Amino acid sequence: GDIEEGARDFATGPVTVEGSIRGGSVRSGSDIIIHECIETGIRGIVYCQGRLVASIVENSIVIVEGDFYVQTRLINSQVVVGGMLRTSARGGLIAGGSVVCSGSLIAHKIGNPNIQPSEIFIGSEYTIERAIQIKRRRIKRILRLRDRAEKELSHIDTKEYSTVMSLKLKFRVRQKIRKCNRLEARIRRQINHLRKHRLFDEKSLIVVKETLMADTYVQVCDYKEIIQFELSGAVISCKKVDGKHINPLRSWREVKNELLDDELASGLAA
Repeated sequence: GDIEEGARDFATGPVTVEGSIRGGSVRSGSDIIIHECIETGIRGIVYCQGRLVASIVENSIVIVEGDFYVQTRLINSQVVVGGMLRTSARGGLIAGGSVVCSGSLIAHKIGNPNIQPSEIFIGSEYTIERAIQIKRRRIKRILRLRDRAEKELSHIDTKEYSTVMSLKLKFRVRQKIRKCNRLEARIRRQINHLRKHRLFDEKSLIVVKETLMADTYVQVCDYKEIIQFELSGAVISCKKVDGKHINPLRSWREVKNELLDDELASGLAA
């Protein structure tokens, strides 16, 4: 059956869900197999210490310490993977949301014109990369709070307050702004510290068998790029091949490169 909103399923061994996860949470110390859809929303989570297999993943939070196999589509989700991420069905789609993957990513399609651009981080130690992303989101919240405080400060003079009241309000608002500035500076220092301790797997690749949409943000180890135009079949690596980080898929099928391990080579050939 399904695991509905509010339900929690914790297990030390393998877990198999014949239906879907809809708003619930599943944690397993081993493998998880979901026969239908994962849709945790913002309140649920799927945490897997082994391998995760699912047909569809939408609007979900997923953490996998092993490999993650999605059959058809991965949409608008926050995904962290310690191993490889792969879509298995022809036309398998990854679109929207954020993907952090320590290993390689193999997909048929990345991006959809009707869905916000994806952010994909490959080849970096997933726990550190996830910590960086969490801190970036904290900075965004702090900046929004600071913007509101600055607008509040500018509006104080337009109100009919007494001089004493006006000074008190300005003092309080300026304190908020200073606190936001201190928090932002501290978190940025923490991010810089984490970046210095990142470990990269230079064999990691992004493999797109069919279409890679424009505006997708990709990061493979320390190589970063916003895709400027739609690509048909591509491999992205941190090391240059023929002088480029982004190469046609067909050239990779013809070349046995030291970057490829056996599993990734079979994925390229499929």
